[in-house]
Amino acid sequence: MRFIHIDDLSYPQFDKKTFTPHLSIIDVLMFNGPSGTTELLTKYQLHE
Repeated sequence: MRFIHIDDLSYPQFDKKTFTPHLSIIDVLMFNGPSGTTELLTKYQLHE
């Protein structure tokens, strides 16, 4: 059995000083674009 562990992620959101996590994929796309979102989707580790 494998488990996915997602790395801690953050990215700039407007001019906020703090990052608001757990928003929708639309938020991720809006602030990172397609290529940045693709890169963020690779930030995980598989654990056995």
